[in-house]
This record gives sequence, structure tokens and C-alpha cells, in this order.
Amino acid sequence: MVDADIPAAIARDAEVTAEIAAHAVAADPHTVYGALAQAETWAALQTFGAGLKLVDQDGTPVGDILLKVLDEIVQVRNAADSAWRNLKLGEILFQTMEAYAAGSNWKTARSTLSTVLLKAWNGSDHEEVARFTSGSGAGTPRIELLLGKLSGPLDANSQKITGLAAATVAGDAVRYEQVMTQSINIIINGGGADITTGVKARIKIDFACTVSAWYLGGDNAANEIVIDLWQDTHANYPPTVADTMITAGTKPTLAGAIKNEDETVDWSVVAIAAGNWLVINVNSVGGTIPQLVTLDLKVVRA
Repeated sequence: MVDADIPAAIARDAEVTAEIAAHAVAADPHTVYGALAQAETWAALQTFGAGLKLVDQDGTPVGDILLKVLDEIVQVRNAADSAWRNLKLGEILFQTMEAYAAGSNWKTARSTLSTVLLKAWNGSDHEEVARFTSGSGAGTPRIELLLGKLSGPLDANSQKITGLAAATVAGDAVRYEQVMTQSINIIINGGGADITTGVKARIKIDFACTVSAWYLGGDNAANEIVIDLWQDTHANYPPTVADTMITAGTKPTLAGAIKNEDETVDWSVVAIAAGNWLVINVNSVGGTIPQLVTLDLKVVRA
């Protein structure tokens, strides 16, 4: 039967051939089927009821790895091991992570500065707790605690906390005080005899600080003593009276008392530079002269 004998409602050989040719040269003859297949595949891949198996490719180390999620915790085990263990990160490579503001996406050989955030649930939302920040060279990455308990960078290289911000609430104030405040205690001992005037101690202060208060304790309710402090650099050791910190202000004094204090220090100089020397000088004694006196300088580290 030739095409001329075939009714018009039935496709003829020439028409079929033409349709096949047109279909073959189309840019994407299966766009609908491709999109549908992708959607169905993605829907199936979003849930792994039995976990995910990572197949060993090179035999080193030997064995497949299985992953699963239990109570929102990723767990891992070797295919030959019956026990599941929580997955732990052994290392965070800051240099290969994009800045968190841009979405914290992993990038290959990324050289720009990068940041990783740690957040904790506060009952209604996630709050930033800590920030891991890369630097521009070896030893420069930093960890910052963001909730105020230690609000500032931790400097592991120098083994100290730097740049602490001022306390903002009562709990923070206590912690800030404990970290930054220290005491410098000087004991003046007459060795069983009355203390005399003159230089009684020389001490070197290895950290920068500010004197915020002083406390003076004697051994009798009728003690009388006046103490001066001189400060100078190591290069200019020893300090002399010309280097007094108390040109104006109240010197540590007992005036017919066993103890005294000043928590609003009004000295001409209250700052002590790191590495400077302090000389403790007894200016005068009287009344029942003390035989043992302790001077406590309360200082706040810079």
C-alpha cells in the first residue's frame, strides 16, 4: 500500500519520518521528562530512612562508612562496627571557609579572612555565643566570646585575655573585677623593733596597671606612720624621692589607728608602667610606733 491509499487520519511514512527528524534535531526534546525526573530524584534523596553509606574507593582505610541522624545528631560508624558514635569535628580550616556574612560556604583555597559562628538556643531563638575568626598569617586566628562573660578576644599566643570590654550587668561586673583586679602587698617588718624611716622595699611591677585603692594595716590602735611610693623605669633604677607618685594626694597613713584605707585614690600619679620599679619609703613614724605594717595596693591591670 502506498501513501496515497492511506486515509488522512492515519500518519503516513513521510509524515512519521518528518516528525522523527524534527524531534531528533530539537535542542532538548525531553525538557518535561528531565525536569520531572530531577524533581522525583531530589524528593527521594531528601530522606534516608536507613542512613547514608559512603563507599570506600581506594581501600585505604579499608571499609565503608555509614552515616545516620538520631535525635538531630549526626552519627557515624564503620561498616564492620556495630556501634554508632556521634560525629565530631577534629579540625576547622578557617582559610577555606567563606566569611559567615556571605553564608559560611566552603570554598576551595580561599585566602580572604573568614569567620565561623557558634550559636546556642536561648529558649526562643539562637544567640551568637562565640566567633572563630581567621587572621592574615600564622598565629593570628582568634576566638571571641560574645555574651559578655569574657567579651573580648582571647590571645593564646601571649597566654592572656586582651581587650576586655567594660562590664554591663552585675554578674559581668563580678567576673570583670576578678579577672582584671589584683593586689600588690608590701610588708614592712621591724624585726621585733619599731619601724624606722627610710626605704623599706623595692619591687618591680611586670604589668601595666592603675592603683585604684590602698589598705594599710598596723599592729596597734595607736600606730602612726606615713608611707610614700616612688616609681621609675628599670633604666633609671633606683627611683628616688623626685619620682614620688604622691606629689599631691593622700599618702598611705595611720594616724592613731591600727588600719586605714582609701578607695578613691587621689595621687598625682596612679598609673604604673609595665617593667617599672616601686620604692616603698617610710616618711615618718610616731605615737605607738608599729613594728609590723602591711600595705596592700589594689590595682587594675591595663
